[in-house]
Formats: sequence, structure tokens, C-alpha cells
Amino acid sequence: MKRWYARMALVVGMLVAANQVTAKQVSPLETALTQAYEAVKSKDADGAMKAAQEALKLDPKSGPAHYLRAEAFALLRKHAESIADYTKALELEPTLIIAVDHRGDAKLKAGDVNGAISDFEKYIKARPTSYSSHWRYGIANYYAGRYAEGAKQFKAGEVVYGNDVENVFWHFLCTARLDGVEKARAGLLKVTPDERIPMMEIYALLQGRSTPEKVIAVASDPKLPEQGKQERMFYTHLYLGLYLEAIGKPEEAKAELTKADGIPISHYMWDIAHLHVQRLNAKK
Repeated sequence: MKRWYARMALVVGMLVAANQVTAKQVSPLETALTQAYEAVKSKDADGAMKAAQEALKLDPKSGPAHYLRAEAFALLRKHAESIADYTKALELEPTLIIAVDHRGDAKLKAGDVNGAISDFEKYIKARPTSYSSHWRYGIANYYAGRYAEGAKQFKAGEVVYGNDVENVFWHFLCTARLDGVEKARAGLLKVTPDERIPMMEIYALLQGRSTPEKVIAVASDPKLPEQGKQERMFYTHLYLGLYLEAIGKPEEAKAELTKADGIPISHYMWDIAHLHVQRLNAKK
């Protein structure tokens, strides 16, 4: 994410040359773009939208302005609108390759899994070093039923996310779909301690050394601080639901996933939980 902010700052700084306008004309546009950029950085959706709209009034053909408005729409979880603006940004500024990647995010959240994969692959082709950290591509492959591709990406992610139980978990899910739960347990990726509660208990669950009840008990321990409880319980319900689904308990899985969907945290993974529940409901 820090790399994106650096790239976006560079884009803003290059507007004079890119648009071939005078300093007098650029100053208000640069100001609006910088304000939008800072608002996106701080996850201020309303502030980002206001500043991006102002930038577009000043220059309707500004690729960065369309990109930043797309980011504001993304913060508001208005996926169709963000996809349209990412696409417009790319039409106007084809070198703004990060827009391809973030459009893939919007497509995945909107349920267009194949469209997301297409965008992610375009981005990875342009930025090959991003592959090992592109867990979103791995997740998209899981939902597309491309389990071997998903497992491959999460295996590559082991180098980047060695202390992240979530990377291990998604590798487990892909492998379980391919080879069965027992082989997935046997081939579980190693992980160094993940300090987020209850991630190490979830890892023990994958190993067969814990139970869903114990994971919930660890996550809901009254001795834990109240701050962070919402996110803690979200991840608990999400990963218990995915695990229960993997081991063949669909009704229990759906109950847990529905609980996760009902805790709308601002993180990307809530959108994945929401997507999963929507797909389950569509099977009725």
C-alpha cells in the first residue's frame, strides 16, 4: 500500500507535464488531487469524493482524478461506480497500471470473479514481483474453482507472509478442495507466531489440535481488551465458517459465515465474507 501512495504522489506531481498546462491552471487541480489522495490515504470516503469531484470539474479528462474518485467509490463499497471510474482512468492514462489491479478488487467484491482474475493477471504481468504478495489473486482463484492456481499463489506467499495464518488458511482451503482435508492437513504450510488473536488457535484447528468451540473461547476471552473485539470476532466467525465448510458441515458453516457478514468491518475480508454468503444464498 505504501508503494501505491508513492506512485500516486508521483502521478500528482507529474500532472503539469502530463497535461501540458500552465502552472496557473495546474495549481487548483494539483490541490484537489492532493486533497483526494490524502483523504483516500486516511480512508475518508466523503473527503476523497468531494476533492475528486472538484478535480474532475477542473479537468474532466484527468486520469488521476477518475482514479481517485474510483478509490472513493471503493471506500463507499459502490463497486459498479468504482469499476467505471477505474476503466475511465485507464482510458485516459493507460500507464496507471495500479487502476487495473484495483479494478480487479472491485470486480471480485462485486462477484465478477473471472473479471477480477483477468485484471489481476494483467497487473501481475506488468508487475511480476507482485505475484507472491498478491493474495487477492489467490482468493479469486479459489472462488473461480481454480484451486491449483490458488494453492500455487498462497505457497508463493509463504515467503512474504511467513507469520500470517490467513495465507496458510487459504492454501489449506485450496488444497482441501484438490486433495481432501487430510492431505491438506499433512501439507499445511509452516507459520511463525501470528500475534493476532485467535489466529494461532485457528492454526491449531487446521492441524487438528483444536476445536471450533475452543477458537471461540479464545477469541471471546473476557480478559482481552474491548478494543479490537469486533474485528477479532469477525475473523473468528469467518475462518470457522470456511473451515466447517471445508470439512463438510455446510449448515454450521453458513451460520458462522452469516455472523461474519453481520460484522461489517472496513477491511477487505468483510467483502469476501459478504461475497461468500451471497454465493451461498444464491444456491437456494
